Amino acid sequence: MATLPNLAQAAATCTFGTPAGGEVSLQGVFNEMFGASAAPNTVADCLADPGDALWNTDRSVGSATILVEIAGNAGGNTLGIYDSTSTLNSLEIFSGAAASSSRAFITVSGTPGAYQVQIDRFVNGSFAGSVNSVFASSSFGFYLQQPGSAGGERFYSESSRNAGQNGNPSATDYMYSYIGNGATFRPGSTYAPDMVEGTLFDDTDAIIAWEDLRNGSDGDYQDMVVLLRDIVPTPVPLPAAAWLLGSALISLGAGAWRRSS
Repeated sequence: MATLPNLAQAAATCTFGTPAGGEVSLQGVFNEMFGASAAPNTVADCLADPGDALWNTDRSVGSATILVEIAGNAGGNTLGIYDSTSTLNSLEIFSGAAASSSRAFITVSGTPGAYQVQIDRFVNGSFAGSVNSVFASSSFGFYLQQPGSAGGERFYSESSRNAGQNGNPSATDYMYSYIGNGATFRPGSTYAPDMVEGTLFDDTDAIIAWEDLRNGSDGDYQDMVVLLRDIVPTPVPLPAAAWLLGSALISLGAGAWRRSS
């Protein structure tokens, strides 16, 4: 029987600029967290856009943990999620004051059209409050918002909602994503928080890495790097032509099976 590829899991080739001020690159962060031989390749292993546009919890509850922020706006950038049917319906996960090791749990429950979404935040291991809303869809997007002093722009995981970087209308992807490859977060790592050291980066995990500037962007994608656990990309619907091709392949496979039987 023929199977069709999951477009959300297809690898892409991501492009990077040179980090400003001698900052470590995203690849350098990964190499330090996992060891160079086990780390995801930031160029070759990122998900193809729009395969990381929308996300959903794998078992109703997922978590997000800040790994590192290397940005002038680190103290003011905020991260959140939004209902895939309306960007105006959004919930903040991390405030600007949240730093490495801050963690939040995202719970999605309910029925289509009325999903209860709650975010419980923890900073330095202590409960820091909850926010909640009702989403029409169980799929959600992520956003990163600059502080007002930097322009207050909001960048979305759905690249189609973004303006281009540095005047390039095709450079609209501000978030690169990497699915877990089974590597272990290295004990004693500088960038991996203590709570994740020694744990596996498995296939229901992902790392999302953001660029936080539109104009004057250096394209380094380590401005906010977040570990997602039990949160996975929502599969991208296949175009009609692909479904027709898949149906034809499945029919051929079934016919061959009947003949061999």
